[in-house]
Amino acid sequence: MEQIVALDDDRLQKRRELSARVTQLADQAFDSQRGRCDWDSVVKKLDMPLMECLGLFDASLSSVPVRSLPKFVDWLPNDFLLLKKFVQQLSSMLTADEWRLVSAFMNVKQADCVMAYNMCIRHWMTTELFELITSYREKGMPWKDIHQQIPVFASHNTLQCAYSHFKAKVSRGPKPATSRARWTSAETARTWNG
Repeated sequence: MEQIVALDDDRLQKRRELSARVTQLADQAFDSQRGRCDWDSVVKKLDMPLMECLGLFDASLSSVPVRSLPKFVDWLPNDFLLLKKFVQQLSSMLTADEWRLVSAFMNVKQADCVMAYNMCIRHWMTTELFELITSYREKGMPWKDIHQQIPVFASHNTLQCAYSHFKAKVSRGPKPATSRARWTSAETARTWNG
């Protein structure tokens, strides 16, 4: 029994050391221009699969701060494209552990990655995004160029359609309040037949 415990302790110690090594190499391969690590160089140095490197990466040991991109406008077009490509390579329904890997790969908080990817696949139009597109349109930018700046939507036609629907919704204004039936206290009072 002691041998099994000793082997397990040894295995855990090796994993911790490897995790520290991956994290150290990821810190060294950090590209401040892109805001994320060059994982290809880490993979080559360790001769390990990317997913294994990401799984061993320990953000708590890293000297690189994780980016917070809670708003759509904070994301760069290349970040969106990379996020979509990376997530689509994983699977259709990601687990919490897989989202942790996505977060490590993108160097962005996990919740922000989930939000951005959901915008990519569901074609959500937010007020911020609408205002950004409106500013581009007011400058005379064609839809194809706007799509290159905001590659969230599948095509420039999808972007234009989502924008038009949102614009129509905004121009209609809020829905008028409907009058509800008001209950009197006598009607809502419980009677007990005892």
